[in-house]
Amino acid sequence: MVTAWDYDGDEIVFQVAISEQALFGLAVHPDGTEIAVGGADNFIYVLDAITGETLYRSEGHSNWILSLDYAHSGRFLASSSADLSVIVWDMESRQPLGQILTQHTDWVRDVEFSPDDSEFMTTSADGTLKRWNVANGRQIGVSLARHSAQVWSANYLSDQEIVSADISGELIHWDLENIYFPMIEQIATGLEVVDAEFSEGDGQIAVAGSVGGQDASIQLFDPQTKALMQEIMLPSFTTDIDYSSDGDWLAVAGIDQIIRLIEMEGEYPTRLLGSHESIILSLAFAPDRLVLFSGDDSGLVKRWDVEEESAVGEPLD
Repeated sequence: MVTAWDYDGDEIVFQVAISEQALFGLAVHPDGTEIAVGGADNFIYVLDAITGETLYRSEGHSNWILSLDYAHSGRFLASSSADLSVIVWDMESRQPLGQILTQHTDWVRDVEFSPDDSEFMTTSADGTLKRWNVANGRQIGVSLARHSAQVWSANYLSDQEIVSADISGELIHWDLENIYFPMIEQIATGLEVVDAEFSEGDGQIAVAGSVGGQDASIQLFDPQTKALMQEIMLPSFTTDIDYSSDGDWLAVAGIDQIIRLIEMEGEYPTRLLGSHESIILSLAFAPDRLVLFSGDDSGLVKRWDVEEESAVGEPLD
């Protein structure tokens, strides 16, 4: 099912029923023309970003797909899985370049390409991060193993720096040029962290979490000093966050099935964008414009125009 609606309050541009199972991973191609989604049925679906039409479906993982990321060039797509592997896909041939058995001992929670696309990193519930050479699929250096809890999220700040977050609330800032002592600093957030994101707009780091499953909030950290700048309280436990490409907006999904948009200036005003009928598990902004995609645990993908109060495209039968 694909539907295009006018945006007004909690109405949407389109919604597409992709799968009957949860969608954990969602990524938007750098040119904004397609999106990739994956989840509990072990398939990757590539959709037209305007119409929602499924362009093709890929298989290769033997367990849940937890994370997806396009290379900045758009040539490759990486998928990480609960089967402890990563697959790098050639988006021109639509074929896998290879499957990497990561030697992680627990789910591979996140995968992300470096800014220059020469490498990507994986984070795992085993508490470690690993870096991988895109050209040959080999691990770069040793595993980064200073976390004491599951690492669900990490971001490249540059080609030489990473910030990672674990579920105990610890952030670690890594210097990749220092092969002997790569850890720069540890930051205790006091949260049970669900996600952390880096803004390409101004370099802010946003961390989403809660205390004891309650008192949900977003913490914003200074890009230079890593000091806490602001804490924004939320009415619902957060499942995913994502910055717009210009850094002006932070989208927040909650277990209350609502998407909130936080404006990243002034007093951080928040407005409701809309909702799903199931728990929202994944969010991703389009790179070049204020279009947001969301996926939920029923297998539904929605596309939102967060700036214009009009539909993009015509209704599809």
